[in-house]
Amino acid sequence: MKRFTDTELWDKSWFMDLTAAEKLLFQYIKDKCDNVGVWNPNKKLAEFYIGENIDWDAFPSKCNGNIEILENGKWWVVDYICYQHGDFAFDSNNHAHKSYITLLARHGLLERVKETLPRPLKGVSKGTRRVPKARARDKERDKERVKDKEKAVFRNVANKARWEEYTDQITAVITHYNVLKSQRLNPQTEIYVKLLGILFESEYTVEQCKLVIDFKWEEWKDNEEMYQYHRPDTLFAYENFQKYLPFAQEWDNKRKRSKEDHQKHIEQTRNRTQMIKNRSKGDEFVDPEFAKQKIGDIRKSLSHKSEDDDEVPFEKPP
Repeated sequence: MKRFTDTELWDKSWFMDLTAAEKLLFQYIKDKCDNVGVWNPNKKLAEFYIGENIDWDAFPSKCNGNIEILENGKWWVVDYICYQHGDFAFDSNNHAHKSYITLLARHGLLERVKETLPRPLKGVSKGTRRVPKARARDKERDKERVKDKEKAVFRNVANKARWEEYTDQITAVITHYNVLKSQRLNPQTEIYVKLLGILFESEYTVEQCKLVIDFKWEEWKDNEEMYQYHRPDTLFAYENFQKYLPFAQEWDNKRKRSKEDHQKHIEQTRNRTQMIKNRSKGDEFVDPEFAKQKIGDIRKSLSHKSEDDDEVPFEKPP
């Protein structure tokens, strides 16, 4: 369950006076309480999570009235429902609000909360979110800004020209990235067009861009800190790309050499296996490596003969 948190809590004098364990306990209670701020104390479990013993009798009095012990022994975070559910209304048809009312009645807090909640705004019908018109307009503007940002394509004339010139190359690179990361990035997004367009104008190639994507993925995919940076705006920033490419090429060469060595090993294994099979059948078989070694030995022995000896013509071994 996700809940709001008060970022100014750490600056309040009463909270600053708490010990480290007591600060953790206050946060623990806010996380473990029900939807109206009531916590059924499990002191042993709380101390286990916090890792220290707590002075339970003294703690509520240190919280500046923010925690109250109810008659049934449960603890109540007094301002919790006002802070977490700012749109809460007793006359609402909202199903969540009805569940809060049921909980408040169960804890004997219904009348107390009614007195503390602000009055509903005029002109707002039952069951609707009590948001001022100005705030509603701001939210609509924010939504429009997000949509505009997502559609941020070709605002710049230079980027439009880059897209028209490098459409296939940019699409190929972003598609490669999408396949590798199982994502759906739009190749026409302005930042990708700008960064890749600059690279292609500098005569870098699609294959080099793909190589950097693969190399940094292998390097960062298991690194919790760096994983987040494997994205086009990091990989294709001109200065970053210049630094990444030489290492990517070195990594690729090592990978290719490893594949070639592996292939040679497979071929040698196949030859030896075939030789063993032929011998078991009684067929004559000459291992190519063995034949090369024998020919070399014969040539070496001939070179050691005395200069006074008659020249012996070299004959190919049978």
